[in-house]
Amino acid sequence: TYPCVASRHLTSKPAYRMKKLLFTCLLAGVYLNAGAQTVNALRLTGGFGSGEIALSVDGNRLHQLGKNDKFLLGYGVRFTHFGGGTVNYLTAPASLTTEGISDTLVLGSPRVYSLNAFVQLGYQFNAKWSATFDIDVVGASFGAERSGIFGSTEDPRFNGLQSGSPTTLNLLLVGDNDIGSLNSNFSLRYLVDEKWQLQAGYQFLFTEFSTNAVLANDNDRFRRKSGLLMLGVQYRL
Repeated sequence: TYPCVASRHLTSKPAYRMKKLLFTCLLAGVYLNAGAQTVNALRLTGGFGSGEIALSVDGNRLHQLGKNDKFLLGYGVRFTHFGGGTVNYLTAPASLTTEGISDTLVLGSPRVYSLNAFVQLGYQFNAKWSATFDIDVVGASFGAERSGIFGSTEDPRFNGLQSGSPTTLNLLLVGDNDIGSLNSNFSLRYLVDEKWQLQAGYQFLFTEFSTNAVLANDNDRFRRKSGLLMLGVQYRL
């Protein structure tokens, strides 16, 4: 996801839509800070799958909107750690995946650490129950370099041992246009008391590695899409 390669593969329409979304959220933030009821909180979540795990901690602010405070709109900053055993990373850029290209980079024990700003939307059913969706928008990732086996059926010249590190830039641009490592969650929440809230749901996590060398199809970005069971606890400040 990197500067020279990433810039070649971004498409204008998703980027334009994302700019409109961010601008809308900015205007909403100005309105929210003018008078909506707010809840500030710290949250710890875990995402669990077969041979992979993601642990996250975030600080967030949620605004309650509408006549009965039913609609929820918020934002925050999240730190996520992803780890796995033997994990397959596939071709990332949308310009290649739309052509059916899916080269593979098999990494052992990948570790990705990311710090991202996120937005969240939700609905308050009653005093105890609510549902929310949140997604990372922009940030950065880091982690140790890993070596793995690269394989391409179209261009086997690069097949074999290759090394890479987590892509530095994280940017939400919709679907395979995304860059880097981005976390998203859909969850149901239960308010235990005025301070503690439990949540459970589904986590969809992108993690991405950039290889040291540009490989087949003029590409150095490889992505893992992980669907995980998510459990969490939140403390209201």
